[in-house]
Amino acid sequence: MGKRIFFAGAALLHGVAALAVDAAYLANFDLLWDRVPKAYAESAFLGNGVQGTCIWAARGEALHFDIGDTRVYSGKSRVPIGKFVLSTAGKPTGFSMRLKLANAQAVGELETSRGTVRFRSLVSAAPDVALAEFSVSGNEKIGIGHFALPAGASDKLFAIRKKKGYKLGNPGDFSDPQVYAALMDLDWVKRLPKEVRGKQAGVDWRFVPMAGGQGYALAWKFARVASNRYLLAWTTDYALDAAKLSKTAGVVRVEKAFDRGYDALAKAHDARW
Repeated sequence: MGKRIFFAGAALLHGVAALAVDAAYLANFDLLWDRVPKAYAESAFLGNGVQGTCIWAARGEALHFDIGDTRVYSGKSRVPIGKFVLSTAGKPTGFSMRLKLANAQAVGELETSRGTVRFRSLVSAAPDVALAEFSVSGNEKIGIGHFALPAGASDKLFAIRKKKGYKLGNPGDFSDPQVYAALMDLDWVKRLPKEVRGKQAGVDWRFVPMAGGQGYALAWKFARVASNRYLLAWTTDYALDAAKLSKTAGVVRVEKAFDRGYDALAKAHDARW
């Protein structure tokens, strides 16, 4: 029995050592940025198979986090939800970011004329929620704004850009001012079911019915969690029948994410990953 326990213990230690070696090995292949990615194709991407985000900056932005959900479709095309845009008091002067393959987290630093904003982000599978934490130093002050896109299929959104002949540095940026203005002026966009917005327990939410009868709900919260530390948490829900989807479906999930905090959720995420 003693030998069996010894060999079992040795095997366990070998497994732990292998995990450590694998993590160190994978770090050699982490994706690195020394400037802000300016297009979707250059972004840092995170996801859990259902929800996901891409981290980059469109024209005039410091940084943003796309909101993705693989379930949100119209016909044969994905429906973009929108993004969360980081605003800073100072002018961006430097940037670095690392996408860690071993634990599927992005970490980065944005330098500005007023200070520094460090961030880390992940998309957890359990609970199904996306997180971005920001640590601010110097005289920097930050905010988060939500930019919402109409619940139309991507192929139709791309079509208007092509029809108008817009020459964009980033063709996939539907939030570009001229593209967005053109989209919102389309008759079919004006005929889309009206979305509903609200706030519950400090959590903002959007309920978005879609033309095909399906719908999605988005819940999010951005708040200070320490003297110079802020947390953004968001989650999406989807149903083929919008009438069966709670408008505030993700509010409790976001509340619980704030109660647990980034470190606790990251620990659980690492173990699962």
